[in-house]
Amino acid sequence: MNVKLKNSFKMTELGLIPNDWEVKCLGDVTELNMGKTPSRSVKTFWGKGHSWLSIADLKEKFIFETKEEITELGAFKMQIIPKGTLVMSFKLSIGKLAFVGNDMYSNEAICNFQKPRVCSDYLYYILSRTDFSQYGKQAVKGYTLNTASLKSIQISIPPLPEQKAIAGVLSDVDELIAALDKLITKKQNIKQAAMQNLLTGKIRLPGYGGTWELLKMSQDATINARIGWQGLTTSEYLSQGEYYLVTGTDFQFGKINWSTANFVAKERYLQDIKIQLSVGDVLLTKDGSIGKVAYIGALLLPATLNSGVFVIRPKTGKYEPLFFYHIMNSLIFKEFLTKLSAGSTISHLYQKDFQTFQFLSPPLPEQKAIAEVLSDMDNEIMALQKRRDKIKLVKKGLMQELLTGRIRLV
Repeated sequence: MNVKLKNSFKMTELGLIPNDWEVKCLGDVTELNMGKTPSRSVKTFWGKGHSWLSIADLKEKFIFETKEEITELGAFKMQIIPKGTLVMSFKLSIGKLAFVGNDMYSNEAICNFQKPRVCSDYLYYILSRTDFSQYGKQAVKGYTLNTASLKSIQISIPPLPEQKAIAGVLSDVDELIAALDKLITKKQNIKQAAMQNLLTGKIRLPGYGGTWELLKMSQDATINARIGWQGLTTSEYLSQGEYYLVTGTDFQFGKINWSTANFVAKERYLQDIKIQLSVGDVLLTKDGSIGKVAYIGALLLPATLNSGVFVIRPKTGKYEPLFFYHIMNSLIFKEFLTKLSAGSTISHLYQKDFQTFQFLSPPLPEQKAIAEVLSDMDNEIMALQKRRDKIKLVKKGLMQELLTGRIRLV
């Protein structure tokens, strides 16, 4: 395969495209079919038999299983979606795309593209970057499309060999991303097992012994947050400055993403010494997404907190902060939150509630050793996540160049 840059373009309804590309309506290059929902009141329509696809199932590029199934009676008079067919949501949540891995049926919010006169994989990628809002109508919960508007969607179409070449390159990138996702999941599962064993004493590291003792947050830690009377508002968040303001949205991979953090004025930083951050601090979100944890391993500039985050520090020297960080990411703390919520959704974590948290802890040398083992695992997972995210950015750039003909594959 040769990669060539060509400068011969023409202006179309979709903007500039290569001279040998065409603009066609979706209805001219494929047969569009809609699904339907069997009557919910007829119990014999629902049960084991055939996969029945809904928008909630469109989570991966290839769909092999669905949350619900319909019986042979339920599928009567419905049109089957053959294995390998491209499907797309076109109501409420528009533009979710996937290929069905088995013969199946779908509801009326999903259309399928049969007998395509273009490469199906190319169609998948060109539709994935199509702006559907200009074709849809505003509905109560978002945009929705109808059959006529679906058929009128315009796409750019290169010659068939180039369609296949473009789809091949992007599919290779997708496969690499999927392989990394699979590896990341495997490493995360290994780490979760290691946490469960090491943080509960089921497995002891070689060379370590001694009795574990119960640590209580009410006795062995200080917990602070920006208190309400200080009245920090989002209007005071600055895009640049010398004093960082850390919020829960800045937590990334268990650390602070300083590139997303805002700043505050010096007087706001100096206002409360208890929430001026230091290396070794453990942070916990108490509003919004409850229970997100971050460890301050380094500080680029002085930093303070907004009102949605606790800072937790050892008071008696009985625990290693990095060991505590891993405790907070383990099932030990997740189970505490579950019991605290008693089955309901927590909208706010109060200091008095968190102070009831307690856990068993080995002597300090073993805490440090456990923290080192788990942190090494975290660093390996983080490196894989960063590599995957970088490849996703590369893919985005490739799609922009290849699907507009700025770079030609011939």
